[in-house]
Amino acid sequence: TGEKEEGCRATTSQFKNWSRKIREVNKLLNKEYAAKEEKKNDGEPQPVEEELTHIKTIDMRRLQTIPCHLYSRIIDKDLIPLFDYAVTEVRVLRRAGSAFVASHFSYLLECGLEIPSEKDLNFTYMRNAFIASIEEETNPKHSEMFGLSLYYWKQHTQNMPNCNTGGINFIINYAVKNYLTAFKNYHYYSLQSHWTKVCKIRYDISKKKAQMVVRKLYESFDLEVFDNFSNADDEGVTLEVRDEIDEIADAENDRLPFNLKTLEDRIRWHYQLSNELSSLVEDSNGFPMAPICTSGDFPFIDVDKAGLKELLSFAINLGSELFEAKTHLCILDNYCVEKGKNYVIAEDISISDLFNLPHRSPGWELSNTFRTDGLCCHLIWEKAFKKDIAITEADYHEYQEKLIQYQKTWDNEVELAKKECREPNKHKRLFLDSKAKVEETDKKIYPSKSVDDFNNGKPGMYSMQILSEIQIAPGSPAYAVDPGMIDLFSSCKVPNFNVNADMEPIKGPSISSAEFYNRIRVKTPKNDGLNAQLSACSLKTSNYTLFLQNLSSWSSLTQSVFDNYGTRRLRSKKFKRYQEKQQFYDTIAEKLFPEKDATVIMGNGKIQVTMKGRATCPTAKITRHVAMKRRVIFAHEGYTTKKCSHCRYKECDTNILYDMERGLITSLTGHLYLKQIHGLRQCHIATGHGTEILMPRETSSSPLLATCEPENEPLTYIHLLLPQLEVLSLPRELDA
Repeated sequence: TGEKEEGCRATTSQFKNWSRKIREVNKLLNKEYAAKEEKKNDGEPQPVEEELTHIKTIDMRRLQTIPCHLYSRIIDKDLIPLFDYAVTEVRVLRRAGSAFVASHFSYLLECGLEIPSEKDLNFTYMRNAFIASIEEETNPKHSEMFGLSLYYWKQHTQNMPNCNTGGINFIINYAVKNYLTAFKNYHYYSLQSHWTKVCKIRYDISKKKAQMVVRKLYESFDLEVFDNFSNADDEGVTLEVRDEIDEIADAENDRLPFNLKTLEDRIRWHYQLSNELSSLVEDSNGFPMAPICTSGDFPFIDVDKAGLKELLSFAINLGSELFEAKTHLCILDNYCVEKGKNYVIAEDISISDLFNLPHRSPGWELSNTFRTDGLCCHLIWEKAFKKDIAITEADYHEYQEKLIQYQKTWDNEVELAKKECREPNKHKRLFLDSKAKVEETDKKIYPSKSVDDFNNGKPGMYSMQILSEIQIAPGSPAYAVDPGMIDLFSSCKVPNFNVNADMEPIKGPSISSAEFYNRIRVKTPKNDGLNAQLSACSLKTSNYTLFLQNLSSWSSLTQSVFDNYGTRRLRSKKFKRYQEKQQFYDTIAEKLFPEKDATVIMGNGKIQVTMKGRATCPTAKITRHVAMKRRVIFAHEGYTTKKCSHCRYKECDTNILYDMERGLITSLTGHLYLKQIHGLRQCHIATGHGTEILMPRETSSSPLLATCEPENEPLTYIHLLLPQLEVLSLPRELDA
């Protein structure tokens, strides 16, 4: 812009011109960066996708889980003590087993011993660890497998409650499988979050930049990253930020001594990050080397046909020593057959025999597995169907060869069975598709772009891209909703939509986080004394010496945790809270938007859903349930805190506005000040129009107004849903 004389101050117009030129230069630099990356990739051979030429039909299953009260569905109420027994024992096993796994890996890493490979770290290894943590006399096999780690564990957990594994071996298998999955995810996805935290502190950068660094490093190893992690390759990222991210990523890569593709290397790197965090932050003990089940709640157990038979057999052999006499007699009468002088469980028993099942539509059958915590029961329903998938020529020939191979194996098994005068062994290895695959359902729900469905009044989520094509019936109401953390929904309403008439918006319905949690009665008793004791002996550390110091106190507090947070009364409250939630979600659409033909325009801003000291805000769940009964259109909220609320142009010279109606506020130090209105800015044009007097945020709603270019006239609320508009934004306040 040329040299500036000494003592000369730049005017507002000069400053705006310089800012505009800087933005233009940044755009050019970003284009050059993209061109370089494209040119770099041109020289590399691109993979050629094979053509899909054949159709393969596979068996699929669609699952649906229906929670219900165990007392209302089970036929024989005398069986309930069996499930109470299983849930109580699994609770102790999960708490002890998970803590021992964290202890064992901390011991291996601190002593520099070899970590089991991903192949060795399987279900058998994890099950042995769980059983070893609660057995009274150490098994020589477990002593050889875990060494001194198990010896030190036994020395410090003498006050741990006893656990009986009789009759629940199949149920334990499900619990161990779930924990093994959680363990692998902990050293994959949780590692991303912990690495981000360390990078943020080490390089003194923002959390967003730290996420970009971790994403870049994970992608360099071809590993999957969290969807919500920031990406340095996004359009809005400047060249300077990209260079900074590349520099930090190179520095992290240079000090990374492991290949993160293997599980054992990720565990070692996780341990190193934990030690770094302890050195960088005072009073920080790092991260545990395995997820620890610290909850005192009764867990849900998975019961299948084999697990049910084992549990019934255990109750018969034990008699009335552990269970009630009624339970013993009930099992003998209904589920046993006499075999000589003994009683055995009948072979034809099934899960469906236990429950009084509700009527289901044709095609749905009860699964062979159900889940229960002794009070609530999750019945799993299955529906089988065929699905055609496209495959390549090579995959088709491989599939045909396998079919021939498996058919030959089955024919040989049939001939051998005839010679030995027995039934053919229907082992799963003798079949190509032994079990139908479960249908994969996307967790994300993508808004629809069907204009016909919207015009026909079909409820659902719709994309903002259809606004230029839809037709809203005159006289139908329209709502503009702004989701938030403290105020879950705040809205304004146009009672009668009509393009040819003035539409004055009025304050619409709203719901706060406090109202939501009061509605579902979330009131759980807190024991501050016990919580303080648990915090003082936390096991969330990778330091093995500190772990052992806290282990004795932690194990002795286990029974107190169960007595305070795992009672039948709390379990009943938990189920009651679930019922209240479902009733709230089912009726929220009618309460907020009573008109069936209403159009709801929802701000699609990525708001924070968790905050320290506050409960999680369920805006996504509420939105999904509203979309089941109303038409919901998502509107983009980008740059709404940067744009002027009057002219909607993000590059105009805007100023922060103050809440004039609230007046002067006295601070704790005695100073007087005006409170700023969060996320609201206006330029001098808006101020000249007399819009500087605004409604306070607590009493205002947030209308959706159309974005306009600076040369166009400012648009008013009457243009909210005009078909010719394509872009909508969400201002923070409603002008007075």
